[in-house]
Amino acid sequence: MIGIVTDSTADIPKELARQHEITVVPLQVIFGKEKFLDGIDLTPGEFYQKLRQVDKLPTTAQPSPGAFEVVYKKVAETCQSIISIHISEKMSGTIRSAQIAKDSLPDLDITIVDSGYVHSPLGLMAIEASRLARKGATKEGILQLVEKFKRSLGILFLVETLQYLKMGGRIGGAKGLLASMLKIQPILTIKEGQVDAFKNVRGWNKARQVMLDTMGETLKADGQAVIFVGHSDSPQEAEELAERCRERFAPRELNIWEIG
Repeated sequence: MIGIVTDSTADIPKELARQHEITVVPLQVIFGKEKFLDGIDLTPGEFYQKLRQVDKLPTTAQPSPGAFEVVYKKVAETCQSIISIHISEKMSGTIRSAQIAKDSLPDLDITIVDSGYVHSPLGLMAIEASRLARKGATKEGILQLVEKFKRSLGILFLVETLQYLKMGGRIGGAKGLLASMLKIQPILTIKEGQVDAFKNVRGWNKARQVMLDTMGETLKADGQAVIFVGHSDSPQEAEELAERCRERFAPRELNIWEIG
């Protein structure tokens, strides 16, 4: 059996992680002097509630190598090999912690994978890797699938402000937009492991339409597409966008995830 490990930036709902037997290593969320384990001590809903109550933005900290060691030893009790898939190295030091833990456990068969992504693309990689693992696929077969996903996955997203991305150090190639936000709604993507500008349009509604049209250039309404709609404390808007995706693309699978 091959065990799949990821981190909490994948935003996989607890029940889904349990269903697919994915072990999630939490990052830390720090509000002032208070520290919380992401997804364990603090749900996305609780995070946004606290965010509205503070003046200073929270920070995050990657899991320690020790936290990964504990997880790897536990997974190794029932699995011969471990594939550990994580947030882009350009966005977080999580990969470095995982690698240090791996190096300290030379007797365990652990493969560390930089997904190049965060949030739902990372989550999808972990879920599909787990599906293959539970079907008895080899480690090499699973890693080939993950590499295929890294080349074929796409993500587009909108934010009301780039300020949070800037302060979190994850703004990447989109930093050039900061000086030109007046009346412009940037559509963002992840390119080469970091947030980058995809296209600038005027207005939120126009931006959503451009996102759908861009998806239409790649996806076919053949019942085979897998679509994830992520949202930050905006469930109604996410459902509206998901419904438009259902009508236009008839996806095989559509999930709505809350982003923490």
